[in-house]
Amino acid sequence: MTSDVATAAAVNDDELFCPECGYNLRGIDNIDRCPECGQVLDRARLTASNIPWTHRDEIGSVKAYRRTVWLALRYPFRAADDVARPVSFDDAKQFRLITVRLAWLSLVALLMWGCIEVARDRPITMSSTASPVVRIGWALEILAAPVIAAALYAFLLAASGAASYFFHPRWLPVERQNRAVALSYYACAPMALTPISVASIIGAFFIRENFGGQPAILIGIALTTCALVPAIQAVMSVATPLLIMRRATHCGIGRAIALVVALPVLWALLGVVILVGIPAAYLFVALVIMSLIA
Repeated sequence: MTSDVATAAAVNDDELFCPECGYNLRGIDNIDRCPECGQVLDRARLTASNIPWTHRDEIGSVKAYRRTVWLALRYPFRAADDVARPVSFDDAKQFRLITVRLAWLSLVALLMWGCIEVARDRPITMSSTASPVVRIGWALEILAAPVIAAALYAFLLAASGAASYFFHPRWLPVERQNRAVALSYYACAPMALTPISVASIIGAFFIRENFGGQPAILIGIALTTCALVPAIQAVMSVATPLLIMRRATHCGIGRAIALVVALPVLWALLGVVILVGIPAAYLFVALVIMSLIA
């Protein structure tokens, strides 16, 4: 999900803004304070990005990605301060895509694990002695897994860009709006925690299945610990874009409340349309096929 504002204009490297109030510093070279709010200006820092991902050629892609995720989660205001300096929209899109794919691969692994668990109780019958109806039915059922995987990817891609629509209030200069939208893609960093959340879910299942004889309090503590990671990720998925947006756009409390309320609603709607709609459409097609050959 990409904002129209983000693609409306290219980044102008000559545009610098006060990190405190957003005042446009273009053409102001001979003073060391913002003429609008009095903030001390460090011009060397204003021209160098805070975001490690933009320096991946020097420090390595893996280290740069890890540091960028940590920056967005732990120091969102520092990440948001990049709105005062040129921001590469292409770098932001690449970070977003890598984050989406990382989360997607983790969820696909969880899906495959679930399919294996189901297959243990329902052995697949594709032998030559099976009827064509049975074999086609199993083929359609097996194909449901890649359909769900494709729906997951589409959902994650859309959900990771949903916050961008709150990052370009009309009162900001277009250049600053574009930078803020680019920063909104770094705000999807909590999605990078998905592998840990998936591992926690699998760990909770393993504990429940294999340690049922242990004292209930120990099982409760273990399961609660496993549940904490997805819960923390869920909270940060809203908190991170909120904090980055507040700092990058200097918006009021009304816009902040709108993001907190609307973002989960948008995710839910996307889930219904994509995660439910696509598999439901495939199920309808599969039923039609089965009815024709039955």
